[in-house]
Amino acid sequence: MDDRQIRRHQGGRVYLSLQQARDAQRELVRVHRLQLASQVRAGLVVLEDLRQVLQLVPGTEDPVEAAGK
Repeated sequence: MDDRQIRRHQGGRVYLSLQQARDAQRELVRVHRLQLASQVRAGLVVLEDLRQVLQLVPGTEDPVEAAGK
């Protein structure tokens, strides 16, 4: 059996070759990074929306500038 093929054994378990396991781990890391980047972008959009709303409220300090003090 080719080392790159998925090896199936009794009991329904699936065993991966070392290379397949590494490839799967890299793919999981890549997908996780994309998800985190998407969440960060969404958070930045919400923060920018909040900043714009707070600019309409008299006497309200910009939260980003206040955090930098």
